[in-house]
Formats: sequence, structure tokens, C-alpha cells
Amino acid sequence: MNAPSEPKYRTIAQELLREIRETMGIGSMLAPEKELAARFNVHVLTLGKALRMLQEWGVIERRRAVGTRVINPMGGSWVCIVCEMNVFSPSSRSLFHRGVIYHLRHFLKEAGLPLRVSIGESEPGATSGDFTSLDFVGDLEAGRLAGVIGLSTDAEPWWIQKLQRQGVPTVGSNTTFPDRVVYDVWETLNQAIRRLTDHGRSRIAYIGWDKSARRHLADLSRCHPVEIREAWIKDDIHPVRPGAGWEELREIWSAPGGKPDALIVENEHLLPDIARAVAELRLSIPEDLLILSHRTRGNTWAAPFPIIFQEADPQLYAWRMAEHFLRLYRGEAVASHTVVVPRFFSEEALHPIEKR
Repeated sequence: MNAPSEPKYRTIAQELLREIRETMGIGSMLAPEKELAARFNVHVLTLGKALRMLQEWGVIERRRAVGTRVINPMGGSWVCIVCEMNVFSPSSRSLFHRGVIYHLRHFLKEAGLPLRVSIGESEPGATSGDFTSLDFVGDLEAGRLAGVIGLSTDAEPWWIQKLQRQGVPTVGSNTTFPDRVVYDVWETLNQAIRRLTDHGRSRIAYIGWDKSARRHLADLSRCHPVEIREAWIKDDIHPVRPGAGWEELREIWSAPGGKPDALIVENEHLLPDIARAVAELRLSIPEDLLILSHRTRGNTWAAPFPIIFQEADPQLYAWRMAEHFLRLYRGEAVASHTVVVPRFFSEEALHPIEKR
């Protein structure tokens, strides 16, 4: 006995889905229903059943007097923004990550992508432990992911390899991802040192958390006429730990063999503690120590002394990340698998500072 044949409308739906994924992008309009019915040699009601299937799968949107528009070629799935660090934790104070998530949601929704956000439970500075973004894991196991954007998250082999096998486009914020949008630490430090030397400073200290900074600073000390001593590099206390900036600046200032005349602060969260240490050490800023600090654009913390700010713009970062992801999502070629986002100096902070 022959097995019953598949309904005609289902066959049409599968054929349209294949064409949409291969040749059409988000926002593309399908041909009018009468034209599609004639093409498949079926009644318009049968064609309507096929379109209803695609609509139920989340592939298309049908509007009277407008037509049928592609909203998600991957079907009934969504793009997940996964952030393993708990940006809502009181200890995170992560203005940058919250800003990037906010703008990413805006850009991807404008592109018509169904979207959800999965926030983990990892505390800032955590270096080990189980993966905690459980919404993301559930979607991964159920095959509901049409794309993944990772922030403050390492791409663990057990899930990144599964996504790659499934052909799910994935972009992250570090080099554990095959496609990534990053800040170039070497170039950021290079620009900072050039700006400090422009102001006549030559003995440079560093406080931060990026473990690659120590290596980059050693390289850069050979490229610029500066002195960067090991005792002036502090990178072993996470910036969100209370008192981190206070403790590290005091250690730098009490180190034997001379004092720096400039300081690079990698994380804006260190600044209030550094300001307290400056007051206790009775330093004159910028005469004794010229401070250059990274900052998230939009941070309104008012420093009690002049600071050169090297700003990260979360809106620009999110736009670059969304742009790169959408190219992968649409199957377009990308010039590079690594997109580097620049930082910008805040000019208004420079006015009170004169060259020596």
C-alpha cells in the first residue's frame, strides 16, 4: 500500500522556504498571491494555506493591501544576545555592556529579527564555573537559535561547535569566537601613550585588569621614549572590588626607585577609588601625575581633577556588531572575521591640561 502523498500546500511551503533562504533577505517582498498560485498551478486558497504555514513558522508577515514580507529566513527561531556576566548585579556597574545590549536590541529589531536576551549569573571578574545563561542553553538544545551574539562571554567548544555544525551565524566580543568585534588593546594603549608623551610625560604607570596589557606595554616601551616599570603595572585586582584603585595607586606611589608622571587607567570603575588615593597622598593633578582613563561614553561621573578620557561608545560598538552579524545572517561576504572598533579622546577634558 502506497504511503499518502504530502499535501500540495506543504510542498509549496517547503519550496518557498528554500527559495527565501537561498535568494531573499529580511524585508524582501514575495510575489503577489495570484502570481504565486499561477506559478505553482494551484488554487489561490491552496497557496494561502502554504503562506499560512510560513507565517506560523515565523518566516513571513502578511498584510492586507501591502503584501507578504520576509521577516526571518531561518523560520520559527530567534537571535539570542547572550551575556554570561550578570550586568544587573549590584557589583557589575557595567554601563558599557548595558548600553551595548540596549542598542543591539534596537538595531536588530529595526532589521526585523525576532530577538531575545539571555543574561547569566557570573559575577564580574569570575574566571571559572559552570555556564549559567540557561535560557540560551535551552534554546540551543531545542534548535531554536537563528543567530547568536555573545557579550562578556567565552565561546565554549561544546556549544560553539554545535552552532557551527548547524550553520547558525555567531559573533562575539572576544577572540574565542570565529567572528568577533573587539577593541584593539595594543592600539588603544599605543594611542594613550602617544597622547601622554604629547603632554611631555615619559614615566608611565598602568592600572587595569586586561592580562594582555603587560605584554603590550613592554612592546610599546620600545616604540616610544618612555619608561614603564614592572612595579608601575597593576593588573591583579578586579576593578569592581571595593578599594581596588585606592590600593593599586598607593602601591605604585610607594614603589622604590622613583615615581611615574602619568597613569593609564583601563577601567572607569577604578576612578572613584583612585580619586580617594590621590587626596590621601596629597598629589597635585595633573602636575604630579597626569591621568588618562578609559570611559564609557555617557558616563557622567565628575572627576575632582582634570583627566584625559579615552572613550568607548556603546552605540557605535553595537552598530558595528549588528552590521557584522547581519552580513553573516544574510549570507553576505565579510571582508574580515575581526572587526576593530576605535576609541575616542574626549577633547573637553584636555582644556585644563597644559604641556610641560
